[in-house]
Amino acid sequence: MLVVGCGRVNFEPLETAFEVLPRVPTRIAAGGQTSCLRRPADVVCWGLGASGHLGDGNPASHTSDVPRTVMGTGPLVELDVNDGGELGRTSDGTVVGWGPNSAGSLASGNTGPQLVAVPMLGIANPVAVAVAFDAMCVVEEDGGVACAGKNLRLGDGSTLDRGSLGPVPLDSVVQLSGGDSNFCALHRDGRVSCWGDNTLGQLGDGTFASNLLPSAGPVGPYTTIAVGDAHTCGLTPDGTVDCWGDNGSGQVGDGTTTATAVPIRVPDVEDATALLLTAETSCALHRDGGVSCWGGNRNGELTIDLTTVFRARAERISLTDVVELSGRTALHACAIKRDHTIWCWGSNKFSQLGRPETGAEPTPLQVPGLLAE
Repeated sequence: MLVVGCGRVNFEPLETAFEVLPRVPTRIAAGGQTSCLRRPADVVCWGLGASGHLGDGNPASHTSDVPRTVMGTGPLVELDVNDGGELGRTSDGTVVGWGPNSAGSLASGNTGPQLVAVPMLGIANPVAVAVAFDAMCVVEEDGGVACAGKNLRLGDGSTLDRGSLGPVPLDSVVQLSGGDSNFCALHRDGRVSCWGDNTLGQLGDGTFASNLLPSAGPVGPYTTIAVGDAHTCGLTPDGTVDCWGDNGSGQVGDGTTTATAVPIRVPDVEDATALLLTAETSCALHRDGGVSCWGGNRNGELTIDLTTVFRARAERISLTDVVELSGRTALHACAIKRDHTIWCWGSNKFSQLGRPETGAEPTPLQVPGLLAE
């Protein structure tokens, strides 16, 4: 039964069984200053190429508005992109990654940036992957979680960096999402556990204290979760959305700019099927192919004029006929429409919209010559 009071949301245990399914991975992956597309035979990326983000083998700091084929990997069944790098699952049960490799986050046995895809060591048959700013995590076949990279984000209780995968004390996990300095895990029963930085309440545990170990967050139940820079949202079974954490740009969607350490129901969002969280913006995909967004608009993330710096209430944006959305702790986002075309908007400082470098682009732009297959 749902109990609502003073705009904050608490859940009593469900009387019927509820089970979360693994997230259906999107083909488009936008995060950091890079965008990528999974295709049947390969992966292509465009945007910032520094530190190996494009996976094209080029050691120079460069950008590309033209999609570059990632070297060292064939087709992927899942791909996550963030400032910390790119990490994907292959159909044969291995994990590959490329990019900065800060603190050895790729767990490949190598140090320094990886300019092409390299295999992650110590994992077989994972069911999900996730990337934060300087850390990467995988969900194991048995529902466990393992992470590598920068301390605070590893969930093992230590303050040490780790260049190999180590266990996080969790079980029954089916989905993961990484932010700037934290991760959140969605369990099979719809509850959430988070760890890492919590100075703005992004762990959702009712406190503002950071945690080196997973803490019990909102019980939901949620069917999927998404993490921005320092805020988190969960999608409920009935298509409504709860958010918590940083709210300085209205990204929680409650009409205020006050951070919250507990979930708040976002008004006027119904029939949602997927979530997109950029650095300071939240969006929900609706069943009819429309999209609602709220939060920051520094680079046109709300697809409106830049004179509006933020909007603390959800409103429909200009995109229609959308089937997939992606945007991860970034200042841009991308979508796939029903006709397989790809559209991106927001910051284009590094050509991450698939166009030559400009500035902010509040009008969604079609990525030329590229279709989602």
